[in-house]
Amino acid sequence: MKIFIATPVKERIMTLIKTVFFFCLMLAFPALSQEDSLLDVAVEDSVGKIVDTASATIISDCLRMENFPAGEYRINVEKADSLRYTGTITVGVNDSGGVTVELTPAAYITVMVKDHDDALILVNGMEVGQGSIDQFPVEAGHYEVSVEKEDFIPWKSSGSISQGDHTKLTAELISVFGSLTLTTEPGGARVFLNGNHAGKTPFINKQLKPGRYNVRLELDSYAPASTALNIENNKHHQREFTLERSQAWKDAVARFQKQKSYREWRWVRRVAFGTGAFLASGLGMHYDAQTSDAYNKYKATKGYDKAVHSANWNATEKKARTRNFCYGMAGILGAGCLISIPF
Repeated sequence: MKIFIATPVKERIMTLIKTVFFFCLMLAFPALSQEDSLLDVAVEDSVGKIVDTASATIISDCLRMENFPAGEYRINVEKADSLRYTGTITVGVNDSGGVTVELTPAAYITVMVKDHDDALILVNGMEVGQGSIDQFPVEAGHYEVSVEKEDFIPWKSSGSISQGDHTKLTAELISVFGSLTLTTEPGGARVFLNGNHAGKTPFINKQLKPGRYNVRLELDSYAPASTALNIENNKHHQREFTLERSQAWKDAVARFQKQKSYREWRWVRRVAFGTGAFLASGLGMHYDAQTSDAYNKYKATKGYDKAVHSANWNATEKKARTRNFCYGMAGILGAGCLISIPF
């Protein structure tokens, strides 16, 4: 089956195709004509300026770019000892765009921060570096500089500066905390701050909030030590303590010494009693032999010689009493030695 299209319909279709083709050509020609645009940047009193566009950085005293695509461009111009210039320019189709930049002489600020290389530096509310900045360019007039770091009070300075001036600032940060060091003799004491266990000596804490603290130190066998401290921010507080022995420890030592002395005395007593018993027994045996000799003499004496007979008897009795005394003392001392063994 064949389909026929009427002539008016064909004409309309051809007209639509021509119209679309015409508009495509119209859109293509302007795009091609963009290559004929011109961008011109001039810097007054400039030698060796850095001219920075969005697409490239060119070191020159001026910038002239032909066959440049039409559109909007950002222009940055930099020069030593001058403030950076930043601007925008629009280049039209088959058109030229130009701008003349007048650089402003800069003033400078140098900031040094003691002992804090990670501190953040802001100039007029803008972050410009950490730790230190050297000859940072600013506009003449009023300036504000602040140095910030966590756990430290922000450092601030402000004033006026003229073109060409160089202001040097040294910032010293003040900690919002205080620090505390505690040492004891002997070491190892438990540290309590306001009743809370905080560690052992030697003790150091560099982040104590300012305020009043009750400090207590405890160590086994030693008497507790305590004191009250006022901690101030950005200040170091140090205390040393010599701990004394507790009364309980002293009493225990006294009891030990007493028991030791008693044990030592018990051995002395045992030795003394044993030695005395041994000596008394020896003397008893000696006087026992003499008593036997005296008694033998007494028996050998004739009864008619009464004076000699009585003298020998008296001598026998005397030696017998001495013998008995020695044996008695030996028994008593021996008993004392035996009693001293368990006591």
